[in-house]
Amino acid sequence: MKKIVAYLLFTVLMTAGPALSMEKVRIANETATPPFNFVDGEGKIQGFDVEIAAALCEAMGVEKVDVIQDWDGMIPGLMSKKFDAIISDMSITDKRKKVVSFSDSYYDETGLFMGREKDSFDFSPAGLKGKKIGVQRATTWANYIKGVYGKSVEIKYYDTPASQVLDLKSGRLDLVLASDIFVNKTIADPENKGIKEMGQPVTDRTYIGDGVGIAIRKEDKDLLAAFNKALAEIKANGTYDRIYAKWFK
Repeated sequence: MKKIVAYLLFTVLMTAGPALSMEKVRIANETATPPFNFVDGEGKIQGFDVEIAAALCEAMGVEKVDVIQDWDGMIPGLMSKKFDAIISDMSITDKRKKVVSFSDSYYDETGLFMGREKDSFDFSPAGLKGKKIGVQRATTWANYIKGVYGKSVEIKYYDTPASQVLDLKSGRLDLVLASDIFVNKTIADPENKGIKEMGQPVTDRTYIGDGVGIAIRKEDKDLLAAFNKALAEIKANGTYDRIYAKWFK
């Protein structure tokens, strides 16, 4: 009997994963890219990323603490220990992996162009020569435009995706490149009548990486393992599918 109990205890310890020494996990979010992350009318943080983070922290048995951070300060803030993890629609790219570790992917993202219905474009570098394209700074979409179109186009950098839409509607931009979910949500909004998807989806792994993951400091190996274990758990028990269905109808 003692041998059986000892074996069961050993099995539990081997499958439980590393124990976290922390009771709270500070998670950075941009809150500027609905439906992934945003602040609602009551000042509360909402969105797909926010609910995924809450489900992961519950599975890990820790308290989630939200930290709002501008996008271009995400990785610097993580490295300076302003927060413990980034769950904010961040693509897993080779360039970022040189600085931080990533969890398994929790979302696969595609880029889409949007422009005004009255316009049409040849999306070759020569065809877009001189056109003004809006992207959010320090994103995979910015890297894609710079890498593929180089100096053929005029790249306009923005702090938030919403400000790009305003300039597109006013004619200060010819095109915007952003995530497929954001573009589809923008087009579906009656206030953005006259805006449509254009060109081909951007799926080049060189720029958009291997899906969207949780960014963590390289030295925090136990935290990384805990997130991966929790992610597998919420995918297996249906929590992930429920959250996905809520935000991506």
